[in-house]
Amino acid sequence: MTKQGIVDQVYLFVNGGEASPDVKISREEIAHLLPSAISYALTVLVRTESKEAKEDFRIYGTIGDSYGNSVLSFLLTEILPVKKDEDRDLYYIPLSKRVLNLPGNRGLCDVSPMQNLDASYVKVGSRLEIIGIPLGGTTFYWYESPQKIYFKNIGLPICDHLVRYVADFDSYANGEDLPIPGDFEFEIIRLLCDFFTNERKNNADDIPNDKDEKS
Repeated sequence: MTKQGIVDQVYLFVNGGEASPDVKISREEIAHLLPSAISYALTVLVRTESKEAKEDFRIYGTIGDSYGNSVLSFLLTEILPVKKDEDRDLYYIPLSKRVLNLPGNRGLCDVSPMQNLDASYVKVGSRLEIIGIPLGGTTFYWYESPQKIYFKNIGLPICDHLVRYVADFDSYANGEDLPIPGDFEFEIIRLLCDFFTNERKNNADDIPNDKDEKS
């Protein structure tokens, strides 16, 4: 479903199916909150999965095979060229969207060269994590805002790379399909409907009626 599709569903539900410019909650208000609602729900999902994995390790000494699967349905996959940052003497990939900040750096899934998709790169949180350590033959990569993945010790020759990541949902245009599963769409719509229904109720409670004025 597109961002606009979700906004329209919430709009009609909150306003009782009344598509009117006179209603209290506007589409703009819903659209403004939508990316935050998705990010919040996905963060909760990732934290729950991490908590369950830690519990599995405590009890069974191992982590279940499903660990890490929570973000798979949300991934955006792109094949992109590698460019050179001459000022920093580093190679980087310019992404089409921002990476969503998730616990454990889970927003950025993996990066692989198209010439060898089985190549093993090591993801780090930032360049600071590899300062002073021996690099050997290991290629490290990290994300930097606004929309770049940088490399250290990348092998030659340079080729296009396949990148999988969870994009910040604010980066999607209204007409773009969101990479989220159907059951999660329902959860987002429910969250927004609950929020704006309560918002309307609170606003209505603040408006004095005739009986209040007479008393």
